[in-house]
Amino acid sequence: MWRICRAWREGPLIDLIEPENFDFALKALLPGFIIVYVYLSRKKAPLPATSKLIIASVVGSFLYDLLLRAILYFSPLPSVPQAVADGLNLAFWPLFIALLSAAFSERIRKIFSVLGFHLRSEIPSAWDFAFSDRKACWVIVHLKNGEKIRGEFSGNSLASSTPQERDLYIDVTYDYSLYGGWVKPKRKTSVFISASTIESIEFIEPREENE
Repeated sequence: MWRICRAWREGPLIDLIEPENFDFALKALLPGFIIVYVYLSRKKAPLPATSKLIIASVVGSFLYDLLLRAILYFSPLPSVPQAVADGLNLAFWPLFIALLSAAFSERIRKIFSVLGFHLRSEIPSAWDFAFSDRKACWVIVHLKNGEKIRGEFSGNSLASSTPQERDLYIDVTYDYSLYGGWVKPKRKTSVFISASTIESIEFIEPREENE
């Protein structure tokens, strides 16, 4: 861990892929990187900047190594070939931990909250939260000029995850009639909406078949 920090402070991190440093860099970065990347991907959260991602990977690998050492100390595993052990320790178990943490993240957050530790959300904004795990639904986009755009936010639609550009692309839009409600145009129309024009967005979940 300290070698990574020293390399970051004194020179380019590219030195870590040199033959004499590669094995160390692999063990110091890969498990933590897998844990952070897979966890954030499962939670549909944006990745941090490269420098923060490297720090998180190093810290994650360090904590993972402590956990692994404790497990092996109290419950030694059967001897396996080195290649198999490396695959398990560097890839399989970090992947398992990331998937398990993502699946039970809310329960873990509640436990820490009861203990007095209020964990920050990995999702940085309400915009990211609204669209991070959004299933197909209907949307009404209220524009600052008073107009409304109605459409279907589905798999071919996109909400930008870039903080500077909160723009929106709706793959299928609808007209509106006072008598017939939402009316699908005869020809499919899509729309790009600039972030600067959006006032608010309504999300309307589709009805269940038994409703």
